[in-house]
Amino acid sequence: MKQWKVVLSILVLIFSVAVALNNCGGGGDGGGGGGLIAPAANITGTWRVDEGPADSSLNSCDDSTIYHYDVAITHTGTGNSFTLVDQLDFDSYTGTISGTNISYSGPATNSDCPLGFTIAVSLTLNAAGNVASGSASWTCNYSGGSCSGTTAITATKTSGGADTTAPSVPMGLTATAVSTGQINLSWTASTDNVGVTGYKVYRGGVFLKQVASISASDIGLSPATQYCYTVSAVDAAGNESQQSAQQCATTQPGGGCDAAAFNLVSGTWRFTWTSGPNTCGSPEGVQSSWNYELVQNGSSITASPDYSGTLCGNTLTLNGTYAEDGGTTTETITATVSSATAWSGTSNWTWSVSGYSCSGQYSITGSKL
Repeated sequence: MKQWKVVLSILVLIFSVAVALNNCGGGGDGGGGGGLIAPAANITGTWRVDEGPADSSLNSCDDSTIYHYDVAITHTGTGNSFTLVDQLDFDSYTGTISGTNISYSGPATNSDCPLGFTIAVSLTLNAAGNVASGSASWTCNYSGGSCSGTTAITATKTSGGADTTAPSVPMGLTATAVSTGQINLSWTASTDNVGVTGYKVYRGGVFLKQVASISASDIGLSPATQYCYTVSAVDAAGNESQQSAQQCATTQPGGGCDAAAFNLVSGTWRFTWTSGPNTCGSPEGVQSSWNYELVQNGSSITASPDYSGTLCGNTLTLNGTYAEDGGTTTETITATVSSATAWSGTSNWTWSVSGYSCSGQYSITGSKL
């Protein structure tokens, strides 16, 4: 029936509400209800509405048609109110959003309901903030009677209204040195109008890595050295919070480094890696080799151009940070020295680029050429 197309148009209009207000007068606790909570997303933009079928208290009011139309929503900042304009007949409405739920109700003009038409809409916004679904209930009063019913509504954002709200700043950052070469970090979770997707860790103001959890470890550090960190939160739209308050920690001191078991022969050394388990998708069992100029000065070791470290007893530790494949690799080599011209051990590394990071552990050998 054509009359229900008009009714549904109004219902759909209301849909764009995208996320709604909680009815303070409802519920069984007898109280006045809680206040509005922060909206889950800024819903400004154009939304395509799919509405129907209508199921009423009288068969004569039923309508099996699915209607499609656009509405434009203007949502100011992160407040709870918005305006909605139907792109079919340009009727304008005002709505309120609270969290991820919306409710909208009120009278509307409808030529097929000369004695009055009322509508109430309830929708729920998805986590991404781009789809709202729910239903509308309506009552139509006309000469000779009235009917009421419900209709399903789904609205999908098609343009505009990009998420520009950054997450809250991570709080409670702690930095704890757990060894001569590792510091563990932890912090409390941030919140966001849509959802936090990760955290960026900075060492000394320089980006180190991005993680999905509320903890991280920094490995391959030098003994008895202070390192300072901050953390920020990011969301799916790329919005980044301000960095947290800085926290510093000093790695534990090394021991026995003045009693090297061997004096490694200075000169050109061949480092050979054999790939092992990693999160970058690299195949295992592949070998690669590079030459370095190794020099020992007491317990201090340099392997130019990328590494420096210590030889404590027969334990060699080398740390390096260098550009690789368009990103940055941070690596710690821990090896056992078997002679003045040979050692073998493991390489723990992390590779980072543009907010992405992966890591792995390879076996490694060093031999004097």
